[in-house]
Amino acid sequence: MTTTSPSVVDRPDTGHTPPAGVRAVAAGLIVPLVLSAVLAIFVALAVNARPHDVTIDVVAPPAVVEQMQAAAAGHEGVSLQSVDSRDAAITNIETRSAEGALVVSANGTEVLVASAASPALSQMVTQIAGAGTTTGAPTVTDVVAPPSSDVRASGLAAGTFPYIIAGIALGAVAVLAFAGRQRLILIVVGSAAAGLMFPAVMWWLGVIDAHYLAVAAATTLTVGASAAAVLGLGTLLGTVGVGLGAVTMMLIGNPLSGAASSPLLVPEPWSTIGQWMPPGAGASLVRLVAYFPEASIAGPVTALTIWLVAGLALWGLGAARSRTKEPAVIGA
Repeated sequence: MTTTSPSVVDRPDTGHTPPAGVRAVAAGLIVPLVLSAVLAIFVALAVNARPHDVTIDVVAPPAVVEQMQAAAAGHEGVSLQSVDSRDAAITNIETRSAEGALVVSANGTEVLVASAASPALSQMVTQIAGAGTTTGAPTVTDVVAPPSSDVRASGLAAGTFPYIIAGIALGAVAVLAFAGRQRLILIVVGSAAAGLMFPAVMWWLGVIDAHYLAVAAATTLTVGASAAAVLGLGTLLGTVGVGLGAVTMMLIGNPLSGAASSPLLVPEPWSTIGQWMPPGAGASLVRLVAYFPEASIAGPVTALTIWLVAGLALWGLGAARSRTKEPAVIGA
């Protein structure tokens, strides 16, 4: 004969529960308070947007380098460094060690930019070159340009936003509609499917024209990290955790990502924080593998892996805690 122990139903302690009116007033105050903090983030980023840690190479005689450095002194967050040759400057741009370069020769000044990284930064590099040269209007060479069908490099920035939406949606559906290992299966399958489908759409629209497999891998990791974070928080905290994960990704991570312009135009320390969150790390990773295959991807891959592992750890912790609450089965 097999019996089960009587189930215990958790009931709220009505003696300690605030009246409904008090709870309504509290909720009415808390929601605007939270959104005020979000508003402060958005407005502060817009008002205080300025470059930081922007490096521009200069290929020129020492006296000319000093002249250009003096001209660039008024640009906060911008530094000029001397390099030996035009080829070295191109290599630095392709590996993301520099945002651009000024090459001064007897024929005039040439500006090397990478509009695929950020049209805004490329324009700034060109303006600095124009202010620091006395040999006439410089010639601009786009070392790393986006595909001709997306000359403003806006498609990739716009496309990374749905990646985060996909991660939130997968995590929320897993928590609210499934249980146990099925949640993990959904996350794995959904992330892999998004990793294959999303870059295919980007390629079809002309946003990327090469490196499909690398972009697919980056997309899978980006979606998977976001989904795992929402899954872990949701498994541990329930619907509150799902909401917390969505707010973290959408209202904090997204504006700090710098995906629409450049992380170098997001003020510190927000820029660094944003690059350690899935929206920022994912946007940077996708852009690097799509347009800058020679650049290091260690930073964004590390950040996304941490979120992925942490989310799965929270999922495991929440699942283990749920098992300990199940009614005991007594066999006779």
